[in-house]
Amino acid sequence: MARWKASTRLWVLGAVLTTAGFGSAVASILRDQTVVEDFVRMPASCATTVRVANDGEFVVYYENKGIVGEVGGCSNDERTYDNESFDDAGAPSTITLRIIDDTGEQVTPAMVVGERAEYRTPDYEGTAIFTVPLEAGREYTFDVQAAERSTVVSLGREVNTTSSVLLLTGVGLIVVGAPLLAIGSVKAARQRRRRRGVIDWSAPSPEDRAPTGGAEP
Repeated sequence: MARWKASTRLWVLGAVLTTAGFGSAVASILRDQTVVEDFVRMPASCATTVRVANDGEFVVYYENKGIVGEVGGCSNDERTYDNESFDDAGAPSTITLRIIDDTGEQVTPAMVVGERAEYRTPDYEGTAIFTVPLEAGREYTFDVQAAERSTVVSLGREVNTTSSVLLLTGVGLIVVGAPLLAIGSVKAARQRRRRRGVIDWSAPSPEDRAPTGGAEP
């Protein structure tokens, strides 16, 4: 009984950790999806006017997978796209970005080098290619040109979904909990088989015993 209880406790602990891990990972994916959905998307061969709510440094991403809505003047239909990934597409060398503020001055973006922020959600995939400082309340025109007309870039804050705390916590809980769940299940199954294999044996009563034979007196 003590062994059975130990295996059950192991199974329950593994189940709790694994469930919590999946919950944390799903919460991370849903949160990241919501954040990324709010990015401004700018198709190639379009000039898009942007106004930001807060000062700060923004990131321009090469977005190889996503959904873009109506952009007046050059892209009037909502469409989805699934292009080559960042490395395969050779971005950002194939993308030209020209930014003009509301006074007619050009704003020069800085190219991202080295490690790049990126996001991977069910509907969107993007990799950082430029950073640019923007001021709240002002209008900026982003003119995007690219070798592939289906190219889309997005504008938003720095986000890196592959290293979010919730996602890493969820993965860690699953890594710990899944083996415990498996071990507890295996031990419980073995104990059930051993219990089924035990025969309840007792000595036969005198009337059940076979006669010994021999001549009667």
